[in-house]
Amino acid sequence: MWRTTAMLAAAMAAAALVTGCGDGLGAKPPGPAATSPGATAPGSTPGGPAQPTPPDGAGDAPSSAPRTPDPTPSEDCSDVGGLPGCVTFTSVSGSDPSGPLPWLGTDPVSFSVRTVNGRVTVGIGTPCNGGGGPAELDGATLTVDHSQFAQTLIACLGPQADYERWTWNLIAEPVSYAYDGTTLTWSNPRGTVVFRR
Repeated sequence: MWRTTAMLAAAMAAAALVTGCGDGLGAKPPGPAATSPGATAPGSTPGGPAQPTPPDGAGDAPSSAPRTPDPTPSEDCSDVGGLPGCVTFTSVSGSDPSGPLPWLGTDPVSFSVRTVNGRVTVGIGTPCNGGGGPAELDGATLTVDHSQFAQTLIACLGPQADYERWTWNLIAEPVSYAYDGTTLTWSNPRGTVVFRR
């Protein structure tokens, strides 16, 4: 799986904790109460055996309804827009108006597409940060929904910061794509990227 899947899984785990799935994690049930010699244990009568004591709160009305965790997202790896679902493509070369971009082979960009809960979702990894969100693929054009595209927030230094910026600028507008079963090519006026499975 690519880095964005790990990011989304971590976000879902964090969301589960926020919504209450993790309530009580790490909490230990109280141990038995210690009694001093000659004291009467709770639930017992002087001179008689101790009777079981119900756990704290047993029989009390719950203060609120139990929380139900969010369902696990439904992932579909069927083909989308002529591309295989759940396959990671990795850049091997590319160019822009300034000329060839060798870093696309040495510090590759990754791309994957799948359907999550009925929505086409793409994941894009740069040499630093990654991102993912809804998109449209009609068999010829990829259009990312930037209003819902989430990105990781690692502070990038050096050339990787430039590579990341270049990638996000490229997908800021629709990208034409072609796939021959092995090679995926993106292109628009800002640049071209050649990927391999």
